[in-house]
Amino acid sequence: MTIPSGGNVYFLFTDIEGSTKLAQEHSEKLHDLLDVHNTILKRSFESAGGHVFKIVGDAFCSAFSTLAGAVNAAVRAQRELHKYDWGPARLKVRMGIHSGLAEWNGSDYMGYLTLARTNRIMSAANGGQVVISADALGYDEEGMAPSADERDVSCQGTGFRRLGVCRLKDLVEPVTLFQITADGMEEEFPPLKTLDLNPNNLPIQLTSFIGRSKELEELKQLIGEKRLVTLLGPGGTGKTRLALQAAAELIDNFPNGIWLVDLAPVSDATLFGETVLSTLKVSDDYGNSPADALLKFLKDKEALIIFDNCEHIIETVSTAVEAILKGSEKVKILGTSRESLRCYGEFVFKVSSLRHPGPGERPSPVELAGYEAVRLFIERALAVNPAFRLTESNAGDLAEICFQLDGIPLAIELAAARTKLLSLAETRKRLEDRFSLLKGGNRTALPRQKTLRAMIDWSHDLLNEEEKIMWRRLSVFYGGWKLEVAEAVCADGIISSEDVLNICETLTEKSILSFSESAQRFGMLETIRQYGREKLSEAEEDKIIFRSHLEHFLKFCEDGIGDYTGPRSGERLAAIEAEYPNIQAALKWSADNSMFEEGSRLACSLGKFWEIRGHTLEASTWLERLLAGRDVLKPETLADSLKLAGIMHSILGANEKAMGFLNEAIEIYTTLDIPAGLSQALNLVGLTHYDLGNFDDSRKFLEQSLEMKRKFGSPISICSSLNSLGLLCNQLGNYDEAMKYYEEALSIAEELKDDNYLGILYNNIAEVAEWKGEQQKAFEFFGKSMELDLKTGNKHGLCISLVNMGQIDFRQNRIESALEKYNECLNLAEETGFKLGEDHVNVCLGDLYQKTGDQEKAQLHYARVFAGEKGNTETKTAVTALCGLADIACKRGDHQLSCKLIGAALYEANTAGSNMFELANLKLSELKSELYKAMGESEAESAIQHSMQKVKPGLIQELCSASDGSI
Repeated sequence: MTIPSGGNVYFLFTDIEGSTKLAQEHSEKLHDLLDVHNTILKRSFESAGGHVFKIVGDAFCSAFSTLAGAVNAAVRAQRELHKYDWGPARLKVRMGIHSGLAEWNGSDYMGYLTLARTNRIMSAANGGQVVISADALGYDEEGMAPSADERDVSCQGTGFRRLGVCRLKDLVEPVTLFQITADGMEEEFPPLKTLDLNPNNLPIQLTSFIGRSKELEELKQLIGEKRLVTLLGPGGTGKTRLALQAAAELIDNFPNGIWLVDLAPVSDATLFGETVLSTLKVSDDYGNSPADALLKFLKDKEALIIFDNCEHIIETVSTAVEAILKGSEKVKILGTSRESLRCYGEFVFKVSSLRHPGPGERPSPVELAGYEAVRLFIERALAVNPAFRLTESNAGDLAEICFQLDGIPLAIELAAARTKLLSLAETRKRLEDRFSLLKGGNRTALPRQKTLRAMIDWSHDLLNEEEKIMWRRLSVFYGGWKLEVAEAVCADGIISSEDVLNICETLTEKSILSFSESAQRFGMLETIRQYGREKLSEAEEDKIIFRSHLEHFLKFCEDGIGDYTGPRSGERLAAIEAEYPNIQAALKWSADNSMFEEGSRLACSLGKFWEIRGHTLEASTWLERLLAGRDVLKPETLADSLKLAGIMHSILGANEKAMGFLNEAIEIYTTLDIPAGLSQALNLVGLTHYDLGNFDDSRKFLEQSLEMKRKFGSPISICSSLNSLGLLCNQLGNYDEAMKYYEEALSIAEELKDDNYLGILYNNIAEVAEWKGEQQKAFEFFGKSMELDLKTGNKHGLCISLVNMGQIDFRQNRIESALEKYNECLNLAEETGFKLGEDHVNVCLGDLYQKTGDQEKAQLHYARVFAGEKGNTETKTAVTALCGLADIACKRGDHQLSCKLIGAALYEANTAGSNMFELANLKLSELKSELYKAMGESEAESAIQHSMQKVKPGLIQELCSASDGSI
């Protein structure tokens, strides 16, 4: 056996799946079984040329010089393990193979990233499974899975099955994994235990997690026991990275997901709620506050939320955290902050520095490598200087550097980035000089925060003038940036756009910036960004650069308005999403600095994005701030802003307020003679009248809008008005007229290849077909709508398609299929805060349970339509729910309550016009006959007529109280 000394080494790691449970259930036999396990593994690995360099409990770590050796060893071991008769205490061993750079130091391997990746790959496998990375196989991502012959694998029947691209729990770049198959081994396994298993937004990290093994285990245990844990410590100590790693390793414990809410870009506390909703992909719950929408979404969810960088809006976060913990029993919260949240039940976990040598210590290279701070320095140094080595001659210098830097991760990374230019001795001398100046030579009294500041100062002072300028100018960006954006915002007469790339590259090499190849974006740690922001202000460049930043993103947003229509709409939405933190920063700067014209234009260019993504509350907040400067706005900008405010308030259910904004916009557009804006505002007023039940007024405005658009509007604007008129006609039961409008709109959308409108129109056409009894056509168009909803990521549209297809199943007595679609729709509606979709599916579930005889469940779903604010419930939905509740009350013998509910149903129906009133009367005819018999026709009819008024929550609660139910 030859020990692989260094270079590219192939590692094979193993452990026993469920060993703790085995120890509990088979303690008397386990010792002997482990002896068999150890013998099989040791024999298999060594016979294939492997070196077993570490055994920890039942886990084996072995190294090989060749891929064939590692693969053959794993296959031989699994065959023997599979063949052995373990009895009831069967041992199932998971194995992982990976390769990368590593160096043998005489007792262990240096090469943390390679070793950590191997361990993560092994941990992702199931018992009996062997997983191998594409790196180990030398696999070309574009090619086919390699054959065993190509890899000189001698074990008969060996092959490689591609499992796909997976995110491991180390959070670094995803890796392509394969399963090794062979005769005499198991082949079918559950999905790999990776980050992809449960929903999450944990970001890819550009570097591996090093050290803190003890703190990591303590934190994971705390998260399991406590509901609120706050990681406390100064900037640069690695709070965020520790939180992310703990969360990644606990992903299996949170079936509803783990969500990182980065609060660093949230400069205005009023945007906290919208930021959380956006991160969790929860649309605004129309008519409710962000807090209410969030609590509704999180109820009964088993999830972990990470609030990162809380300190600058600590009071807002504290209030929200307490509300979440009270309103959702299964949600846990992990925070990172420089001060505690001071919430009830909070457990503060202080994040200390990495373990490092003490003053004057002179450990050997092997002993020194045992310190976490030293391992971090070595790994980061190798990233910029592959020739770096820890030796007897430089070990003392490195020990002293890590001591001087207090083991602060950020400071260590900055120092390690200098090893490409400076020796360790030079780095040590420069640090000693700086700290002596800083604290009169008393190094031990230097606070950690000053240590970090001194380290950042030192890194800044070592830069040339152009690099310093770029650092401070790049601090205006939030959430990262692309190269071309930096060129547009930061270049001037001092730094040309051609120089920006080279300077960004050198700043990345020096760990001031980071770069994600997958996203093609640069980034900056918050501590580094804040330092740069101070320097920008000191240089009195902040107004110039922030204005340049605003102008760039204004142009970016305005230039792309046309892309929201047509086949590029999805691409456009993704582009805005990627730059959204920067856009929010530009909006804030414009509002704070009275740049109302530019800020309002930027807001108006975001209207379609806000509408589709559901950022309506945030939109209304920005518009309110910017409209405070309406006196300085150009008239057209003011009209556009008022129109957008009308849209957002209409979505939120504030229809009267929306009408005020829209009427004012119409007045300005008319004065300015701007047909495009005027026709859009008229369409919106028509839809607002529709929501208010004023159908005659609605038709008047919608027809006027269409007439203008046919003369002056774009094809997509005509499509919008045609669809609006189709909705109105469908509501009134004029199905042939509705189809005429829908089909014309469809021809426009098809020509434009606009998937968003096509999905809407397919659904609306299907609804008409269903009302006309054309079930096959309805099913076909609902299916087409659903396909486009999935393609475009339109969750609201998907909700509607699901419930409509479920209704077809229900009418054809396919109850189980209908229930499956309804429940899927309900989950999706609750997830996105889609109140209209939620109401609709609750009525459908009420109908289903009523038909199957489960009155309690039927009542529950009907009543939920009226829970909270009812402002946006469609008339047809409200009437159907009230009819269902009236029937349930009658069956229980509460005839007076049944009459009240019938009266409320007829009142709601009457607001929608004669057609809806007739349909409601027809639907209620049988129920009214029963009440006439029970109460007498005169008394029943009198009770119904007396109750014809707007439904009140107390009426629904009266029914639920009578049955001891709850909404």
